[in-house]
Amino acid sequence: MSLKFYTVFLSFLVFWAQVIVAQPNVALGRNATSSSNENGSLLPGNAVDGNMSTRWSSSYSDNQWIAIDLLDQYDFTEVKLFWETALGKDFNIEVSDDGVSWTLAESITGNTVLNNTIDISGNSGRFVRMYGLTRGTNYGFSLYEFEVYGTLSGSQPVINLARAGTYSASSYEIQNGVSHLPEYAFDGFGQNVGSNGKAYDQNSNEYQRWGSYYNTPSNPVVDNDQWIAVDLGAKYEITEVRLYWEAANGKDFDIEVSVDGVNWTTAAGIRNNPANQYTNIILIDPSVEARHVRMKGIERNLTYGYSLYEFEVYGPNSTLPIQLNSFSAVKKGSSVQLNWNASMDAESRFNVQRSDDGINFNTIGTLYFPTGTNGLSNDYHFTDESPLAGVNYYRLDYTETGEMTLYSDVRSVRFDEQTGFRISPNPVSGSLIQVELAKSVQNRLTMRLLTITGRVIQQQEVNGNGKSVQMNLNRGIPSGTYILQVLEANRTIHSKQILISR
Repeated sequence: MSLKFYTVFLSFLVFWAQVIVAQPNVALGRNATSSSNENGSLLPGNAVDGNMSTRWSSSYSDNQWIAIDLLDQYDFTEVKLFWETALGKDFNIEVSDDGVSWTLAESITGNTVLNNTIDISGNSGRFVRMYGLTRGTNYGFSLYEFEVYGTLSGSQPVINLARAGTYSASSYEIQNGVSHLPEYAFDGFGQNVGSNGKAYDQNSNEYQRWGSYYNTPSNPVVDNDQWIAVDLGAKYEITEVRLYWEAANGKDFDIEVSVDGVNWTTAAGIRNNPANQYTNIILIDPSVEARHVRMKGIERNLTYGYSLYEFEVYGPNSTLPIQLNSFSAVKKGSSVQLNWNASMDAESRFNVQRSDDGINFNTIGTLYFPTGTNGLSNDYHFTDESPLAGVNYYRLDYTETGEMTLYSDVRSVRFDEQTGFRISPNPVSGSLIQVELAKSVQNRLTMRLLTITGRVIQQQEVNGNGKSVQMNLNRGIPSGTYILQVLEANRTIHSKQILISR
């Protein structure tokens, strides 16, 4: 027998450790069956709903069981049983691949405590059951919760990917001076929501939560149209989302996913969620690949905003083939040095993109790697030799063969606005460009015309006698966006984007 007994304090420490490692209860929300039920309300599904105020109870006899179908094959570590007063005295924990043939994982005899943590490491299967041999009371076997822990067989452990993410929301509620911020929905607490829609710690203090804005009874559509999102930091396979609501839960809502945080697709939709359903276990089937996940509210059950104690996103603990670990843009004299670190498994491409408004990006350079790095991290560099006046916004557009295109976060670098530097006409329709300088120069100057990607297509030496210089454009230069540079002693003193329209 391998049965662990915990004091209240030690139980709290074990719970805290589970929060830190984020190992999920893989039985939560799965399909449960039983040999018998005491009545029509004490059903086996109550033992896998994450709610300690609901329970399953068998008929008043020995040799009763409750079984859970986990849907996938798992390598088990332990099970936890939370008994009502009608506990099991002697019982077995059994596992199965098919739900028909069962193997004994552990046998418990003489049990007298209500909370059991039972080590079943070394066993695997799709099904787990508690087979009650002898009751501890005259009533049946009765469980508040039947939890199972382990990892998918032959794969990366499934974890709560949202714990390491960054968070955002359409709004947040401020109530009696307390801000119900989105980050509270990702702090790892509040899964023990009771039948009153409240979750408390062991000192009877309510856990913190996110709550959306509400203040427009004349226009409820505004309050309904709220969301909360998490950026996982990289692209992962998403298999499941779990929502732990406060009393103000969602009636209709979608789980949406995105690669770039801009374009969203619906992965699952919940309609007519009951007002007293405070835990939603949402399987994403088939699984999706995404970096961003959000709950998009459609309609509330109450007149308050949407309110979540916890928002969990589950998937294998392995980022998909290409992983961007860092990205920076640093001003180096008159240029910008872009640096990033990434790991790749296959043929990959990085497009370096720049924008003058943070919205419309153009590719200014491409790095291509036909073989990848076998998943190992590597450093990469690119230099923008012709940054624009004002703020330059940079990002990476990157992909591996056969994968979706991803985007890095945006970085910005500012160059002083060049007062007194004027180009006319702009747009250019003819062949002559007039450049007005801030002050008279006597040195020889170099004028360059570059493509938006930094390739020099025309260069001309001019005499800097005065405040005005001219450049004659070569015939055959097509219409488009270009960069005009003015250099003195090989140092860029002016740079500006121009449009040629012929």
